[in-house]
Amino acid sequence: MPQKHIIGLVVGVVGIGLLFASVYQQFQAPVVIDDGRMMQKSTVTESQQKKAAVPETIDDVILSIQEESSMDLSALDEEENGEIADIEADSNSVTHFETSYDENSL
Repeated sequence: MPQKHIIGLVVGVVGIGLLFASVYQQFQAPVVIDDGRMMQKSTVTESQQKKAAVPETIDDVILSIQEESSMDLSALDEEENGEIADIEADSNSVTHFETSYDENSL
């Protein structure tokens, strides 16, 4: 290999290494909270910490099951409302098709 190719290869490898290092630092950057404090990003959210807590009594187990089922139901309701809104928007566009495109108004 000519010397120019070797130098180009070394520069390319160093450049890719610097790129990976900068991307890694982006994920390790501290987070600024509203009151000005700096804090590292946490991989475990508060809801995950709640879920990780082991219930000690039967009442705690029942309460956790009820909380999870209510969260599931609210998520299903939100999804259902979104789907209904999409269907209504499609229905309105079909119903008012003649007003959406009028060749004479051009």
